[in-house]
Amino acid sequence: MSRRDGTRNWATVIEKVKASKSGKKSITMGTPGSAQVTRCRLLREYPGLDITTESNVLKIAVKSKAKKTAPKKSAAKKPKATKPKKKAAKAPPKKKASAGLGRAISEIQDASAKFAKNQA
Repeated sequence: MSRRDGTRNWATVIEKVKASKSGKKSITMGTPGSAQVTRCRLLREYPGLDITTESNVLKIAVKSKAKKTAPKKSAAKKPKATKPKKKAAKAPPKKKASAGLGRAISEIQDASAKFAKNQA
């Protein structure tokens, strides 16, 4: 678990936590900062663990798996009443772009003709 150079083999630590009856382990780190940094790294590498820190103590626990229970069988289920779907209102037909464009062009021509008359 611990080497002479002060580093830990975290894979071994995690395996021991998972194999233990309690599924928990507390490890005293050198500083609160090193505990936080290690916590972040372990959370990224081992997503199935609950890892917390208290000061310089790193607490590792295996997330409890919720037991699946069989669904309760009830008497004959009545089908749910469904409301009839409303038909969507049809959108009015779109006007042809050329008709609107032609009208706009004629209005511009009329306006320019009136302008030319007033200028003369």
